[in-house]
Amino acid sequence: MTEPHHTVGRTPSRGASRRSRDPYRNFLWLFAAFTVQMALLGLVINALYIVKHPDVESITSQIWRDRPISMLLFGDSVATSIGPCDSGRETLQDWVQHTAKNHPEAQKLAQNMVFATSASFHPPVYNDILNLMLSLNASIQTVAIAINPRSFSEEWYSMPSRRNELFRATLRVKTGIATLLDYFQIAKYTYSDTLNREINQWLGERVTYPDHPLGIRSQFNREIKPDLECHPELRDKYHDALKTKYIYHYMYALNESHEVLQALRTLMGNVRAAGARSVVYLTPINMEDGVALVGPEFKQRVARNRAVIHNVVAREGGVFLDWSDALSRDRFVDQRLAVEHLDNAGRQWLGEALVNALTAPHH
Repeated sequence: MTEPHHTVGRTPSRGASRRSRDPYRNFLWLFAAFTVQMALLGLVINALYIVKHPDVESITSQIWRDRPISMLLFGDSVATSIGPCDSGRETLQDWVQHTAKNHPEAQKLAQNMVFATSASFHPPVYNDILNLMLSLNASIQTVAIAINPRSFSEEWYSMPSRRNELFRATLRVKTGIATLLDYFQIAKYTYSDTLNREINQWLGERVTYPDHPLGIRSQFNREIKPDLECHPELRDKYHDALKTKYIYHYMYALNESHEVLQALRTLMGNVRAAGARSVVYLTPINMEDGVALVGPEFKQRVARNRAVIHNVVAREGGVFLDWSDALSRDRFVDQRLAVEHLDNAGRQWLGEALVNALTAPHH
């Protein structure tokens, strides 16, 4: 005898039972996912259309022009800084282009160059730009790299703002090669006080150079009033503060293991792998004031550090140009900061020297 067929319903699973007991759970999950997506979309829109970085805008505006690119020139604030009492407003880029246009062997150079500047000498940033250019199939033949000797000092390379994380993230976003981390970096450094906290911690650190135990950054690195900018005759008034700054900026003992030198080697290796040549030049420094304030050991220390840089560049197969002692004290501006910023005549000299060097047969 056949048993009657009964339809038996399945016992609800524990998960299904839980969902049925909490009808709002799925809605909450969907709402949370939507919120996260909107937040990410906000980061993207913010990075693409709101955050502006002048150096990034300058670089990308040159890259997207429809023209062949054969030369890439990297520079820092020496290329763009103009003093309040300067006689002219031309940047180093202006002088390079002007000189190249009027140079019989460099007219094509003026049309096919990209001048990429950042606030400081920073090889990782330059690597990012180089890789971007190569991804666009640029047939780069020469990469000129300006080195500011102060970039290896404790005053400069270790400063949190000089890591250029916002610059690098913005560049990758603007050129379409960003990762999710880049958007978070932009939000982090744009809408929080993260950088201020990092700088305050940095200011509380102790600095010691050979024969010069400087002490805590916030205590010895005193500001000098702007009146020195247009009245260099007041130099003696600020003798002690200026002396400390020159020690802080230049009296470090450089060795080849320095992280910035290692980053330079990586950059030059990538240039070589791309079939291009590297031309590395030291920008002028105010040697006269350095010697007058610190003594003859200032010039000796600069020479030893310069030799270390030269050795690294030579081993990487690059051309090394030393202009660190090329200009007199009258050619420097922003003297209260004890930096390498040049006046208009100094920028003109450097622009002409760079074009002549890049077009010389042996370079």
